[in-house]
Amino acid sequence: MKNRDFIITSLQPWDIEIGSTIKNTALEISKNNRVLYINTPMDYSTRLRGNKNKAWTRRMDVIKKQASPIRQINEHMWIADCPFCVLPVGGLPTTCLFDWINRINNRKIADYIRQITAQLNFNNYIHLIDTDIYRSQYLKEYLTPSLSIYYCRDFVIGESYWKKNGVRLEPLLAAKSDIVLANSTHFAECFRQTSWLFI
Repeated sequence: MKNRDFIITSLQPWDIEIGSTIKNTALEISKNNRVLYINTPMDYSTRLRGNKNKAWTRRMDVIKKQASPIRQINEHMWIADCPFCVLPVGGLPTTCLFDWINRINNRKIADYIRQITAQLNFNNYIHLIDTDIYRSQYLKEYLTPSLSIYYCRDFVIGESYWKKNGVRLEPLLAAKSDIVLANSTHFAECFRQTSWLFI
């Protein structure tokens, strides 16, 4: 595929200090296409905890308007840091409350993505979701990309943070996506009944 526009939303911030499959994928796509990589916004609880790693520091600089939210990585690729925090959802007691707050967060992220895509003149873009079950749950609805791809490469719903709502929401996100990418036969079997699947 060449000369297309891609938006990538991922659980992993660009400034993560270890290697990352999604970063390598984004760079590969950018060889022949334009790519906008959205750094996942931190929530208020993460901000208060103050992780102090490189990704946290970068996002705080953007929130405090001490750094530009947009960085150009190469000729065809940009990183967008969200200049805001979102509401924490992990500890919410009910499914109804979780879905309500999560939708508010999704709308806020979508509004920002629309702002940046207009600035960069991205058109008819493809949206690649890298295991971002919560903060990309409603982005297809709000952004209406030409193609929505869910990329499952980690068993995140096995972790305690994701078990309560991730087990419920990951199949929904996969079902509403146009294509699901999986990097193992196990993941493939999980999604085969609900989606167009590629391994």
